[in-house]
Amino acid sequence: MNPSFPRQNEFLGVETIGHGYNLAGLPGDSSPPSRFVQLFYLRGYASRFSAPKTTEDGMVLAAGLLNRVFIPLGDVAPDRTLPAGILANYDYTQWAALKLPAEKGLLIRGYRNLRWRQIDLNKVDFTCTLVWPVEDGTLDVEDITAQGEDEEPEAVV
Repeated sequence: MNPSFPRQNEFLGVETIGHGYNLAGLPGDSSPPSRFVQLFYLRGYASRFSAPKTTEDGMVLAAGLLNRVFIPLGDVAPDRTLPAGILANYDYTQWAALKLPAEKGLLIRGYRNLRWRQIDLNKVDFTCTLVWPVEDGTLDVEDITAQGEDEEPEAVV
């Protein structure tokens, strides 16, 4: 990292179309075409060699793919065409969603708290307006210290 981020590379700058092209061409750049092409191939290979057999398998694959293209706040230079304000100027993964059409379910997670939360659409009253928070203000870190167990020594044969 350079302390003059995000302006340390302006002398090399060229006008580009779209956001996230400041590292275009480098492996894993943040441009939308690079991220979507990467997902296309990763999903294809994963499905061919280890196709999801259950909804849970599909959810694990989808979450892994989304994790692969997660954009941290500050990773992509600000978009100066947007109004002032750090969150308005930076491109980052604000939330993610998984749709489960067969189960009529929707899973969501926020930027800070990556734990999936489910909305069961079978139980939603669509006659009124409902709002669900994507972020709950926590990291949802669970302390598992007390759950540690002694490992059984391997039997000597």
